[in-house]
Amino acid sequence: VSTQSTGEGVEEDMAATCTGAEAIMNLCDQANITTCFANPGTTEMHLVDAISATNIRTVLGLHENVVTGAADGYGRMRPDAPAMTLLHLGPGLANGLANLHNARRACVPILNLVGDMATWHAHTDAPLMMDLEGLARTVSGTVRTVGVDTVEQDILDSIYATRRAPEDALYNRISTVIVPHDVQWSEFSPELACVKPEVPSSVEQLILNEAVHNLESLEKFIQTVASTLQQAGTKGLVVLGTGALLEAPLLLSGRIVQATGATLACMNNFGRVERGRGTPKLVRVPYFPQEALGFYSGFDVVVMVGAPSPVGMFGYQDGPSRLVDTNKQEVFCLDMSSDFMGMLNLMARHVKAPDTYQMDPMPAKPARNLPQGKLSPSKLCLTLASMQPEGAIIVDESLTSGGSYWDASQDSARFSHLSLTGGAIGQGIPCAVGAAVACPDRRVINIQADGSGMYTVQGLWTQARESLNVTTVICNNSKYAILHIEMSRQAPPNAGRKPSSQSLLSLDTPQIDWTHLAAGMGVAAAKASTVEELQELLKQSFSTPGPFLIEALLC
Repeated sequence: VSTQSTGEGVEEDMAATCTGAEAIMNLCDQANITTCFANPGTTEMHLVDAISATNIRTVLGLHENVVTGAADGYGRMRPDAPAMTLLHLGPGLANGLANLHNARRACVPILNLVGDMATWHAHTDAPLMMDLEGLARTVSGTVRTVGVDTVEQDILDSIYATRRAPEDALYNRISTVIVPHDVQWSEFSPELACVKPEVPSSVEQLILNEAVHNLESLEKFIQTVASTLQQAGTKGLVVLGTGALLEAPLLLSGRIVQATGATLACMNNFGRVERGRGTPKLVRVPYFPQEALGFYSGFDVVVMVGAPSPVGMFGYQDGPSRLVDTNKQEVFCLDMSSDFMGMLNLMARHVKAPDTYQMDPMPAKPARNLPQGKLSPSKLCLTLASMQPEGAIIVDESLTSGGSYWDASQDSARFSHLSLTGGAIGQGIPCAVGAAVACPDRRVINIQADGSGMYTVQGLWTQARESLNVTTVICNNSKYAILHIEMSRQAPPNAGRKPSSQSLLSLDTPQIDWTHLAAGMGVAAAKASTVEELQELLKQSFSTPGPFLIEALLC
């Protein structure tokens, strides 16, 4: 409410009312939401107008899956404050579902604002009408359709839900708010105090097991886990998932395994992990379920921290579904919706962990010799790991081409590593957009498979428009290599040898020219077919502000 002083010194009310759109945007602004990734349409024009009166930065994406993927990348690097998206009706939300699915698997906080038809027009079955709430529930922990009388409370509750996942949707911090067109333009008198919704972080709010409901049982549970892990020694395994792979919990977990002799690992589809020199070495659980089952079977005790009980990515013929055997192994799942550090500190105390993480003494090594000659996937990974700058953010959708990057980068300078969490490809380019918006002073390197990159190539335009410090390295092998591997592993009757099958697995007719695609969207680009060319282009990119694309032609 704004006021103005009259000639008699009395303050006169100048704006006792506001529109629904203004109320929504003001509340988001006051709740420390600083960025809105958007692809709006007709039913969002009042929201578009209202956001201009706030401090919220707006970032346009030319496809909704770019918008939602960017919100995912932003949220992974800024988990303290949700990103916001602005989407157009059901078709707009539907276009963005794939990367919202990835964000859900990464437990990323996102507030989706989705415009809808005016309430009095909804019964007409207009061409763009869809079951918006049904669509939203597939990826959202909380879904609300706001009314004129409930705008403020609905928005505050939805923001709250991004900061603590609901108990019936553990790890899902996505809130979708459906805003009918007429609610946006309707005027009303604000009644609620505009306060930042805060989520207390306490041990009592942790969701560990259904049996754990209070501090006493929590203490007993952790004592049981710690004692069992300690007794297992080298037959113990600690697997870290969402939230537990940030620096503080990761170092604390490193102290725990140093005290117990257990192996420290991370989920294959992690959201974000802090890596490089000075961090505990992690084993990455294998991707394919047969290999993952073999990995888990080598341990008697498995403690999943911030990760669900492991299952196979797919159910293959004669393959496993669950990857641990509770009849033969003791499996503990620490499913936490809040304070990881409180949990891990309890465990560290029980196992008498050292006060600090003790780095293994590293003998002096000669400078790493880079490979030479024609680029191959392994040479590409080794070159990137050797040259990436300290503080880099690696957005890894390399798929088959980046198989050796994990090991190659173990001793790289400190960096953040983001991976494909939900398996919905087309995540890399937009995720790099969001990470670069969240951390403008850090170089983002997107290691990008060529086939999946085409799903959201429009994200390059946003990188250019926003002058984002992103280096995109396209792994150009001109095929869906992962599908060749899947065909070989599954061995169907014709083994995919016939031309009609082969045509679905290749990308070489016609050849995709990534440098021209990038240039058409305002991103400088060049090709590299040798290690030496790649080195020069990486140096050029890292020393020049703004986006740059390198098309790595792999042999």
